Amino acid sequence: MPSGRSDTRGIDVDVPADDDEKIADYEEPSGEDEETEGEEYDEGVEVVEADEEVPSGEKQYSKRKPEGKKASRRAPKEKVGSRRHIWAAVIALLIIVPVAGLVYFFYGPSGDIQAIDLIAQTYTEVSSGVSGMSLVAQVNTGKPSHLSGTADLTISCKGATTYTGTMGISESQGQKNIPLSQFAIGNGEYIVRATFQGRSSTTTFTASSIIERLNITAYNITRMSNSTIEYGTARMGVRVIFMSNSFESQMAIAGDRLDIEITGGGGTSKYTENIARKPQLNVNYSVPGNGNYTVKATFHNSKVKTDSQYSTFTTLATDAQTNQTFVMVFMPPKAAAGPDQTVQWKLVDGGGKVTLDGSNSIAYGGGRVTNWTWDYGDGYIEEGMKVTYTFQNRDTYIVTLLVSDNNGNTDTDTCTVTVL
Repeated sequence: MPSGRSDTRGIDVDVPADDDEKIADYEEPSGEDEETEGEEYDEGVEVVEADEEVPSGEKQYSKRKPEGKKASRRAPKEKVGSRRHIWAAVIALLIIVPVAGLVYFFYGPSGDIQAIDLIAQTYTEVSSGVSGMSLVAQVNTGKPSHLSGTADLTISCKGATTYTGTMGISESQGQKNIPLSQFAIGNGEYIVRATFQGRSSTTTFTASSIIERLNITAYNITRMSNSTIEYGTARMGVRVIFMSNSFESQMAIAGDRLDIEITGGGGTSKYTENIARKPQLNVNYSVPGNGNYTVKATFHNSKVKTDSQYSTFTTLATDAQTNQTFVMVFMPPKAAAGPDQTVQWKLVDGGGKVTLDGSNSIAYGGGRVTNWTWDYGDGYIEEGMKVTYTFQNRDTYIVTLLVSDNNGNTDTDTCTVTVL
């Protein structure tokens, strides 16, 4: 007797009783079999796969596809889950591996030091003019690093070590200013070596602002007829130019000092000059009187190491005119042409007659006046300490007296003669 059964879609079908066993063996597809979307079934019809064999005498039923719809297949559930797990693992690897690599690169161990990059440049302090070498070190491990410690420094010039010291390293970087006075012995190239954790690197630094020589000249100021110098005063001018050995002008700084020593006239005078921030010095000094003087300049250099070649050196001045290593100083004489005069034109004299007296002219420093020359201003010149001259025309004349002393120094004075 048939027993009532319904298919999985809620459709009642009559199935013979002896088919219970077959029905019991039937299972709803679990994803391993193909399933078609959008299928419809005839009411009262048993669903049978197309390839199944149906015993004779039994009814055969078939699925009916809706028109206009295409059948599609669903992926088996187990395969879908496996593929999802695989893709999740791939995506995780694509994300985690680079991130882990970046984290290790930036925050992992520093690794071995591959190089130490050194940069040496000149620095100058604005206020004092002190200059030196600014040294920067970068420890390179091929990745971001945070190394700390102390680097050993050495500086050498022409094969001789001129400096040993240290430089702090923090976060794989270091910086230090080293004044010239701590390592320099003169202008030239220096080799800088830094050693950190067994790794060494070198760079070069060139010093070019060190004063290595003086160009010094001296001259007799009074001999140059300086109107600001009083008669009877002997003065000497001194000019000092600060230079390198290549004759380039250099700037003295606050720490430098220049001592001037003048010897002559029976004694020695010493002076110390302020030369801060100057490329040269121009100054004049009073001396006892006529004679030959030597001028010695001693330069104390703050830009080099103490006791090195250019820390202190001395240069003798040369005379600006004679190029000798002594300076001739002579005070010029003082000419005196006498007072202004007014005379009458007289026929008996043939004009305006005047007497001029230059005897009040004097020489200094043990010298003496040896010559008097009068220029009457009308084209005539006459020599003599005391002279008489007749001006032929009524006029006003500027008479000039030129006197010379036994040292070859000269001076002039004038007076006015009016002929009425």
